[in-house]
Amino acid sequence: MKKVRAIDFIVLIFSLILCLGCAFVFGACGPKEDGSWMVCHWAEKAVIMLVALCSILALLKVVCANDGVRLGLAAAIFCNSLTAVFVPGRIFPLCKIAQMRCHLIMKPAVFTVGILLCALCLLDALLLFKKVYSKENA
Repeated sequence: MKKVRAIDFIVLIFSLILCLGCAFVFGACGPKEDGSWMVCHWAEKAVIMLVALCSILALLKVVCANDGVRLGLAAAIFCNSLTAVFVPGRIFPLCKIAQMRCHLIMKPAVFTVGILLCALCLLDALLLFKKVYSKENA
C-alpha cells in the first residue's frame, strides 16, 4: 500500500482553491452592458485553464507511487502555477480602471495563492529530489 504524503494533499487543495476560486469567487469583471466581455475575462479563463491542469497533475501526484514521477509532477505544477501568477496583468492585460474587480480581487488572489502553490511545489520537489537521488547513490 502506498504511503500518501500530506504535502501532496496540500498541493491538491491549493490547486483546487485557485481553480474553483477563480471560477466562482474571485473571478474577473462581468460582461459589459452590451453583452461583450472585457479583456480581463480572457485572463481569468487562462488562469482557470492553467490551474485546472495543476489540479489534474496534483491529483495524479496523490495517486502515484513512484518518487521520480512525483518529482516530475511537482515540477510541472510549479511551472504551471508560476505561469498562472503572471497571466493577470502581465501576459493578459486587465481593465484600464484600477478600481475594477480584476485589479482589486482577481490579481492579488491569483498572485497570493499561486505563489503559495509555487513555494509548496518547490519545497516538495527539493525533498523528492533529495529522496530520489539518495536512493540511487545508496
